[in-house]
Amino acid sequence: MHNPTSSKKSAVALLAATAGLLTATAAFGQTEIDIVMPASGNGAAMETMTELYAKEHDDVVFNLRRLPPSASYPQTLIPLLQGGADIDIFFTTTGGSDLTSVHIMGPQGVIADLSDYALADEYSQDNPIFEILWDDGKLLSVPMPMTAAGLVYNNKLMNEYGLEVPTTFEELLEICDVATQHGKHALAVPGSSPEWMYGIVAAGPLLQESPNWNARHQAGEVTFATSEGWRKALERVATMRDRDCFPLGVQAINVPQLFAEVASENVFMAIGPSVMMGGAKTVDPDLDLRMAPFPGGDTEAENLAIGLIEDGVSIAADSANKEAAVAFLQWMIEPAQMDVFQQQSGGIPFHLVGEGRLPGDLTDLAGAFEEDRVGTAIYHNWPSARALEALIQLGSGLLGGSVTVDEMLAELDKAWEQG
Repeated sequence: MHNPTSSKKSAVALLAATAGLLTATAAFGQTEIDIVMPASGNGAAMETMTELYAKEHDDVVFNLRRLPPSASYPQTLIPLLQGGADIDIFFTTTGGSDLTSVHIMGPQGVIADLSDYALADEYSQDNPIFEILWDDGKLLSVPMPMTAAGLVYNNKLMNEYGLEVPTTFEELLEICDVATQHGKHALAVPGSSPEWMYGIVAAGPLLQESPNWNARHQAGEVTFATSEGWRKALERVATMRDRDCFPLGVQAINVPQLFAEVASENVFMAIGPSVMMGGAKTVDPDLDLRMAPFPGGDTEAENLAIGLIEDGVSIAADSANKEAAVAFLQWMIEPAQMDVFQQQSGGIPFHLVGEGRLPGDLTDLAGAFEEDRVGTAIYHNWPSARALEALIQLGSGLLGGSVTVDEMLAELDKAWEQG
C-alpha cells in the first residue's frame, strides 16, 4: 500500500517549510514515520511530541499531515487509508458509532494489534476506563489524556451559603431545597444534549448491577427495560426534576446557556465533564469551580469517579515502520512526555491519577480513583447510533416531564434494535 514516491510528494506539498530537510535526511537512511492528525489541541500536542522525539533520536524523521478536525476528519482520513497513502500513525476515537472508532475500523483490518507489545501492560482490558481501547482481544489504540466527569460545584457559592459538597443522593436533594428557598437552583445540565448527565448518573447504579453491563447487553442477557441500574438512574433524574433541582425549562438549555447559568451563579452545581469548567470560566475567569464524584449512591462509598477516553492514536496495520512507530508511542506515554502533552491538550494523564496528583480543581476525585471506585460514560462505545440519539431525545423529554421512565426504557430498547 505504501508508495515512497507519492509520500515524498505529499510531504513536500503539505510540509513545505520542512520539505528540504525531510528529503535530505532520507538519503541518510533515517526512518520516516508518517502521522495523520487533526488540526486540534491533540494534534498540536502530537506535533510537539514529534519535535522532542526527533531531538533525542536523530535516526527518525516525521512527516505530519494535518487534517480538518471534527466531522471533516474521518471524511478525509478514510479515503487516504483506502487510497494507499503512506500512513504509520493516525488519530482514532473510542466511540462505538464514530467512523474513526477503533470498534469500526478495527474489524476492517486497518489498525495494527498492539496487545503483544510492552505498552499494552499500561492499559488492562479489565479496567473499565481502558476496555474501550480493545476490540476482540486486540489493543487498537493508545489513549490521549482522560476526560474526567462528575459533579461540578461553585466552591465560593457553596461556602457563602454554608453548604457542603453532597456525598449521598439525599444530601443532594437537600441542597435542591435550600437553593429554591433562596431563589436559585441546585443543578445545571444541558438538557438539549443531556447524554453526559445520564452517563454520569447511571454509572454507579450500572456498576452495582454488573461491572460489564454493556457486554451483557450486547450479548442479549439484559435490556434497558429489565435493567435495575438504568431504572434507578432514570428515577433519580425524575426525582431531581420533581424537587426543582434544575432551572425552569432545563430540557431546552444548550451548552452556552449552561455556561452562562454557572457563571451567573444562578446554580450551585452542574453535572458534566471537566471541559464544562473551562467553558464556564471563559464567561467568568474568576469562578472557583471544582469537581467531585456525583453522589449517586446511598453512601459515599458507592460514588464513582468518572473517566472517559475519547481520543487515541493507532498504528496502521500495513505500516512499513511499525516497530519504529511503536517505539515512538512507548516513549510518548512516559510520564515526562505526557505532562508536556497535557499542557497543550488538556485532560488528565493517567500517571497523575495513579500518583494521586490530580489538578487542583479535581482533587476531590482522588479518593475514588485511589480506591478504584471508577466508572466511565456507559453510552460512549455503544455501537448503536440510534440508541445514543434516543438517549438524547428521550432524556430531554424525561427532564421536561413529557416522557416517563417506563417509556424511555422501552424506547431505548427499540432504538437499540434498529441499530
